[in-house]
Amino acid sequence: MKIVIKPQLSKYLVIFLCTTHLGAICCILLLNFPIWLIIFLIILISYSLHATLQRYGVLKSSKAIIKLWKEKDNSWRLLNNENRILNAHLRLDSFVSRYLIILNFDIAKKFFTLPVLLCSDSLDKEILRHLRVLLTVRN
Repeated sequence: MKIVIKPQLSKYLVIFLCTTHLGAICCILLLNFPIWLIIFLIILISYSLHATLQRYGVLKSSKAIIKLWKEKDNSWRLLNNENRILNAHLRLDSFVSRYLIILNFDIAKKFFTLPVLLCSDSLDKEILRHLRVLLTVRN
C-alpha cells in the first residue's frame, strides 16, 4: 500500500511552539542580565518562533515539506514548497507517539538530517494509523 502524506496546519503544534517560546522569553525577563542582552535574546527567540512556525506549524516556509510518500523500494520522496522533490531515506531514530510523529530523513547527497513533524491534528486519522503501523513494524 502506498502511503501519501499531506500535512495540514497543526493547531496543537502552533500552540506548543508559541507556549515554549513565550516561556523562554518569560524566563529571560526574570534573569539579571543587562537590558541590551535581554533585548537581543528576545529578538533571537522571536525569530526562532517565526522560523519554526513557518516551517513546521503553518507550512508556509519555502523549505516546509507539504507532501511525502513512500516508494516501493522503501525510499521516500518529499515535496517542499519550492516544488522540489527530495529523495530521502527514513532514519531508524524517527519518533512515534500518540500525538506526535517525528520522521527523520537522510537526504540524498546532503550532510544534514531533515525532520518532519506530524501532529495528530495535521493528518487524516486513517493515514495517521497506517503511518504508525508502518513505523512500529519497521522498528
